[in-house]
Amino acid sequence: MSLKLNKALIKWFTLIEMLIVIAIIGVILWMTIYMWSNDILRLKNKTIKEDFVETFSSFYNNSIWSNYYNNQRFSQLNLDLISWANSLYFTYIWENAQYSWNKTINNEFSISKIKLLSWNNFQENDKATIQIYPYKFGCEIYDNINLYSTQIEFEIKIKTEKYCFNVWSDNCKLQEILCQN
Repeated sequence: MSLKLNKALIKWFTLIEMLIVIAIIGVILWMTIYMWSNDILRLKNKTIKEDFVETFSSFYNNSIWSNYYNNQRFSQLNLDLISWANSLYFTYIWENAQYSWNKTINNEFSISKIKLLSWNNFQENDKATIQIYPYKFGCEIYDNINLYSTQIEFEIKIKTEKYCFNVWSDNCKLQEILCQN
């Protein structure tokens, strides 16, 4: 009788051990999947930010070295930052023509807190235009009522992350800066 009882205890003991091991493995898998999902989201946000920076830089660099786009000569390139539109608008003003060509970039981010430096103080706006001219180093920055500025700061939000940038008119280089609340 005691031999049967011992075998029953051993079977139950191993079953309890297996349940504990399965529970521990389940907890470890849950934690790993949770941490990986955060990493995947963070990497996706970083990729969108890098695409934003690369797009801005490539449009500027291409306009410094050439005044051709899609086999047409342009006299001016406008980059519009609009806080309510959640995208970038590139507008080519063609030479010898009154029309322009627009290109919209990515809507997975939102632009906010557009601040322009004019008269030694920052003014917040909902729109700013960066004008780039072919073969000219630097750019011109205007607000929504065409007041010239020397610097622009803005913030882009990608899901839960936010990134801040500034552009100076003398070099027109997009630089990431520390966001201020």
